[in-house]
Amino acid sequence: MPSFLYPNDPLRDAIYNLSEINVLKADNIKLNYINLSWEMPKHVFSKLPLDGSTLFANISDIGYLWKANKAGIDPDNPTGYRSVRTFSIGLRKSF
Repeated sequence: MPSFLYPNDPLRDAIYNLSEINVLKADNIKLNYINLSWEMPKHVFSKLPLDGSTLFANISDIGYLWKANKAGIDPDNPTGYRSVRTFSIGLRKSF
């Protein structure tokens, strides 16, 4: 712990500011991407033009399952801004 000494030496305080005691743990488990898809069976949709089609859904930047630090700091975004969670759904058709 730095103490005040006269005359003041700014380099002495910089040693403490950059020391290991001020570093938080950044261990984490993050769920980043999920992709679900379902291939439509031909025998169920034989009367519709959906044979050979796949229905899908994607989710990205879901969030953290666990973080080691108690301060709630995001190690991927230390500025404090959270990543945008993205959802998408679609139908893929093969001809």
